[in-house]
Amino acid sequence: PELDKEPETNLTKEDIKKCFSEAKNLAEIWFDGKDDNWLKLSSKISGYIHLTNYDIMADWLIMHNMYHIGHCDAIFRENEIETGKYLDYNG
Repeated sequence: PELDKEPETNLTKEDIKKCFSEAKNLAEIWFDGKDDNWLKLSSKISGYIHLTNYDIMADWLIMHNMYHIGHCDAIFRENEIETGKYLDYNG
């Protein structure tokens, strides 16, 4: 149903710029006190000792994107919209 009508909220350019600014601020806070060498260090997360901090961050970003792709796929299937056309594969 949410695909059959106008969105409840229409973001403005300023709204989107504010969102990007907030994300940038969170990234600055996250990386405060960390340097390039920290990215190369072995992760201290239990069970991930063989991975670097960079590996862990990249894995989390990939998993988060996969979550959103799966969520969108589910909405498409529920609304009988063909999925996969936005993917880069010959299927």
